Amino acid sequence: MTNRLFRWTLFLSLFVNAIVVNAQTNLLKNPEANSQAQFWRTYGEARVETCADNNSCFVVRNGGYLIQDVALPDGSVGQYAVFIGRGASERINSDGAITGLPYLYGYMMKEVSPRGGIVLDYLQGQNMLSLPPRENEWVFMWGTFSCP
Repeated sequence: MTNRLFRWTLFLSLFVNAIVVNAQTNLLKNPEANSQAQFWRTYGEARVETCADNNSCFVVRNGGYLIQDVALPDGSVGQYAVFIGRGASERINSDGAITGLPYLYGYMMKEVSPRGGIVLDYLQGQNMLSLPPRENEWVFMWGTFSCP
């Protein structure tokens, strides 16, 4: 257990150092919902609400979702895209089903025309799905993906 804890601590230290040393500007526009849903496309029951500590947060219910397209700068091939977020769920299914649990999702796409492109990689897995132990408990989600 101590060895595992040390490795986890070492990994986190190295990860945090890598982020600090190689930090880039967040490519998302309005990532904290300070400008409501500006720069985001909302579908279904997705909106911005006031949450804990009087902060704005993105809320999705009943299959709703939000999308933002981000153009990667030239020279991104071989670099990394890091997703980090916090989420909570208003309900936890007693049968363990993941329906309704917060998650981050993305994909890398090569634009072929202004109306579409080719998906190069789906950004899922890792820790992109959160598993809050209780309703309304905020937990972290994250994933690191190489840019194809």
